[in-house]
Amino acid sequence: MAYKLNVFEDGLIANFTGTVTSRMIEACDQEISSKKGFSNSRYIIYNFLGCDTSSANLDEAYEFGVKDAARSYENKNLRMAVITKDPDFIILAESYKKMGAMLGSGWKIKVVETMDDAKEWCQVTSEC
Repeated sequence: MAYKLNVFEDGLIANFTGTVTSRMIEACDQEISSKKGFSNSRYIIYNFLGCDTSSANLDEAYEFGVKDAARSYENKNLRMAVITKDPDFIILAESYKKMGAMLGSGWKIKVVETMDDAKEWCQVTSEC
């Protein structure tokens, strides 16, 4: 597993390491959805800093957007931050965000460059 999922009272943070594949992201998403209390979570932060995300592609970004639009019906008030500085991955993350919005996802999503920016965007109040 090339990610570590940290669960807090009001949200979740997934820290990815190494080479990230779509299967890893999907496994993380499935783990998040299975967590007790997911429907009450206020935020999810995906941290891809320092990762090799070169295997990700636009089709997968759209696919994740479709899946998460469906998941958003479980929790309409979620804020999500995607942390990356990789220009190509930023394009994919923005495409994911647009796909979810087109399908009516209620999630508020932002691509940021630091954990501090992610916590601020997600309005993290607990100690992480």
